Amino acid sequence: MVGIVICIGCIAYSRYFLPLNKIVGVNYARLFLYVFDLIWQIYLSGFYVINMIIRGKARADIVSVKTSITNETLRVILADSITLTPGSILLDLTEDNITVVVLMSKEDPEIDDPDTLVKGNLEEKLLKAQR
Repeated sequence: MVGIVICIGCIAYSRYFLPLNKIVGVNYARLFLYVFDLIWQIYLSGFYVINMIIRGKARADIVSVKTSITNETLRVILADSITLTPGSILLDLTEDNITVVVLMSKEDPEIDDPDTLVKGNLEEKLLKAQR
């Protein structure tokens, strides 16, 4: 209960002092469902990364992928989601390009599909939330 009160206070405080633009072009119901997909992706990636690290088969690589999300807010949500997912850190986000440091298996000398490795199905879910 105390957390809810503090959260409401923080939102009210930030709305008063920060000149935030209204978020447009987003289907909020789809965005709400996206949270559950993100939690599942974080869960799966966590076990994948733990397995690689314990076996000593992890290596890092820098990967650049294109995104087809045109809404700036959803692009930032995708970039933040990639950073929240274990084994990946965002380096750069431009209009249609995302550059990420990815932890991958040493057994895979080359990345077959960097889009799937970095974005998974998260971009697809966010595209459904885009109006």
